[in-house]
Amino acid sequence: MDHFQSIPHELRAEPFVKWAGGKKKMLSAYDSLFPSHFETYHEPFLGGGSVFLYLMHIQRIGRALLSDANAELIHLYRMVRDDVERVVEEVMTYPYDKEFYYAVRALDPQTLTPVRRAARMLYLNRTCFNGLYRVNRKGQFNVPIGRYDSPTICNDTNLRNVSRLLQGIELQSWEYQTVLDVARPGDFVYLDPPYHAVSAGGRSTSSGQNAFSDAQQGQLYQVFRILDRRGCLVMMSNSGTPLVKQLYRGYDVKELHGARPARGARRGRNTDLVVRNYA
Repeated sequence: MDHFQSIPHELRAEPFVKWAGGKKKMLSAYDSLFPSHFETYHEPFLGGGSVFLYLMHIQRIGRALLSDANAELIHLYRMVRDDVERVVEEVMTYPYDKEFYYAVRALDPQTLTPVRRAARMLYLNRTCFNGLYRVNRKGQFNVPIGRYDSPTICNDTNLRNVSRLLQGIELQSWEYQTVLDVARPGDFVYLDPPYHAVSAGGRSTSSGQNAFSDAQQGQLYQVFRILDRRGCLVMMSNSGTPLVKQLYRGYDVKELHGARPARGARRGRNTDLVVRNYA
């Protein structure tokens, strides 16, 4: 963590999208929990990518495969990696304006050029309500515009820094279970599924509609077990619920308390779990 904090802010790559459940504020607590050595790094729930960016900065990662089920998010990452200057040039022209926002939101991303498709995703993420990503039954993004005074739509310096760290990194749009097809013994897999935050009093404080159900938590546990038996190093962030504690009772489980509030929840101390198959 000392090495990371010594990096000048103008050279530091930080998450460029808002993403529910981001781990940026938890990195100091996670620092001692990461393995000291591993082969390929896998992150199947990429989201804002704060853990990946941190591990890159402290030079823990040699090879990495990053993935997420959100195709628009992965396309944006690829364009930041491969053509950041044109993405910056495009999105810098986008105003924070209600009429413009809804016109951009109405566009079909599949009909756009790669640069405009990436710019659309970045713009909507930075200006929509709470940085949420939600689509209707037709797969159309439907989050309303946020209420901001002057939102930072494009931090070009940060985007260039992120682009630098993404060079040579594989990015894929697929479901998290696909990690079973690519992870090998000695690889490090970091799992950060969507989940409900739990307050210090044991009450669920999240209103996130995409949080894993009990059945999905059970499916994730099976993936965790397979990776463990294969000889992968596996670390997972998850909800501090009785179910999760019961599922992973045979592994190293740590409770971390932070002030990361769920969207729309009262501020307070939340309890998250970090589960590892190594110590």
